Order: sequence, then structure tokens, then C-alpha cells
Amino acid sequence: MISLRKRFIKTQFRQDDSGLAAVEFGLIFPILVFLFFGLIDLTGYISTYRKATLAASIVADLVGQNKDTVSTTALNDYFLAAYMVTNYGSTDDGNVKVNVSVYRKNSTGTIGQVWTHSGGTGTAVCAAPSTTGLATLMTGTKDVIIAQVCTHFKAYVGFALSDYNVSDSIYVVPRLSDKVDKS
Repeated sequence: MISLRKRFIKTQFRQDDSGLAAVEFGLIFPILVFLFFGLIDLTGYISTYRKATLAASIVADLVGQNKDTVSTTALNDYFLAAYMVTNYGSTDDGNVKVNVSVYRKNSTGTIGQVWTHSGGTGTAVCAAPSTTGLATLMTGTKDVIIAQVCTHFKAYVGFALSDYNVSDSIYVVPRLSDKVDKS
């Protein structure tokens, strides 16, 4: 009789699913919350990276459109465009640094930096741009312009990602002349 009763209780317990949904929800909910907040931070990081790329592209393109020389005033105006892209239309440099460098091949074939101009007061760390492969970009006597934008990504939620430095560099050659000097 006891074994029949135990068997009945075990069978009844296995068939009872009244709390099953709550258990499944308790197991799945933390994973869904992590994914939700993680995706918020991930999309914010991707957006920040795309803005840095666009700002670097804008600055490099504007410098590349100058014929022979570019003034410091023009460079500072180009940097304002980069600040506007990265700071939602504000010309405040916020947390953005912009560097423009021009590299040139000398008569012995050695590649060296001709000039550089920097702007922005942000806390983002800009590493020196990579100069590997510049020789292949320098067709004839053309300079290579490197525009670099660095900014700082602060996680919105901070649940899955922390704070990161975000930077991108764009390499272009001058359009209207072989060389671009700074005046």
C-alpha cells in the first residue's frame, strides 16, 4: 500500500505543471535582460565608431581638396565639422581629438612626416597612425594625408560593456595637386 501511494505521488508530481512557467521564466529572464542591455551598449559603441570613421573621412577629404597649401584656419574649420559629426551637431570638441598628418617621400625614397595639426581637448587617447604600406599609396610624388579621429565611448548602461577609446584613421592622397603644405 505504501509503495502504491509513493508511486501515485511521484506520478502526480510529474504530471503537475502549475509552477513550470515560473521556473522557466526564472531561468530565461536573466539571460534576456543581459542580452537587452548588452545590445543597447553594443549599438552605442558601433554608433560611436561609425561617427569617428565619418568624421575622419570628412577631415581627410576636405584636406585632400586643397590645392598646394592648407591654412591653419581651414584645418580648424575642418575640425569643427568633425566635432559636429561626433557631438550631434555641436561645434564643441567635447571628448574628441582630431589629428591630420601629411607624409611625403623624399629624394632618397624615405617616407617622412611633413607636417601635422591636432585639435580637440578630449581625454581620448590617439595612438600614432600606422605608416606601414604608405609607399604603395604614394604613386609618383603624391603625398599621403592621414586624418585620425579619437573619441571616448561611455557605456549607456554599463551592464555588458565598459568605457572604451574609439579611433579611426583615413588615408587619402591630394586630389588637385601632388603635395599639400601647411601655411
